[in-house]
Amino acid sequence: MDKIYEVCDTTDDEMYFPMGMFLSLESAIAGIKSACCEDWPLTEHADEYEKIVVREREIGMHGDGIQVYKFERCQEYNEQTDESKWVEVEK
Repeated sequence: MDKIYEVCDTTDDEMYFPMGMFLSLESAIAGIKSACCEDWPLTEHADEYEKIVVREREIGMHGDGIQVYKFERCQEYNEQTDESKWVEVEK
């Protein structure tokens, strides 16, 4: 194993917040999807939009890694029910 996959909150363009490390891209994506809830954002830094990315990194001190997956959600308001829910942004 020479790579790991870091899940990061990159909602704020000026900084990012690590959220977890995984041994495969598939397990990182599954971790993101299983943590999703329509009622709440995944991060504490989101108001109406959030962006979570997965970065492939080499073991050791080798820079920032490369982005291999992006997951974006926004808060969608339904006027008929007067409720909001978090939905994935279409790619």
